[in-house]
Amino acid sequence: MIDHELKNIWDKSSQKERVKLDITKLLIELKNEMNNFDRKIKRRDRREIIACFIGMVGFGIMTIYIPFIVTKIACILTIGWFGYVIHRLRNVSRQAEPDVTLSFRDQLNQRKQYLQKQADLLRSVLYWYILPPFIINAIFLFGIGDLSTWDSFFAEILPATFAEKLACLGFAGAIYAYILWMNRKAAKVNIQPLIDDIEKIQAQLDRED
Repeated sequence: MIDHELKNIWDKSSQKERVKLDITKLLIELKNEMNNFDRKIKRRDRREIIACFIGMVGFGIMTIYIPFIVTKIACILTIGWFGYVIHRLRNVSRQAEPDVTLSFRDQLNQRKQYLQKQADLLRSVLYWYILPPFIINAIFLFGIGDLSTWDSFFAEILPATFAEKLACLGFAGAIYAYILWMNRKAAKVNIQPLIDDIEKIQAQLDRED
């Protein structure tokens, strides 16, 4: 019965009224999708930032105890990279909420720009999230010296031979490749549709004018 009544309203509506109905429907859908997206981003950022702080502590401990100077440098570089990741995530997510003092159109533009920055963040992970730690991992692994001369718990778990180090680096590379694929897929599947929805609303508003 409700669907039939809505159909009648649609059939009797003028073109301008139909455009308004379309915009209202798109806005409701966009609001729900954006709320869900914002929750996902907050969870992601919280998870990544906690992992970064834990990593800083772990590599800080290794910097103190590992005797090999090159590996120590790699640990320090890793701590710096963790700090950069935190800064990068916070810098983009800080722009999530649109300025309510702006016009509706400007708020849509601001929201679209925020989504584009989140998409760029994911598409560019190769350059800021994968290559730097991968290179640092290589420095860390191949900076490890003769473990037989080091009486420590770390000496029992670190790779000793060239083959072991190469295997560890290859495993890390496989994980980073998966991360790259997942992030680019997320940009395409989770963010681009939201950008498309905003552009649909903007196009509808332009037609209404």
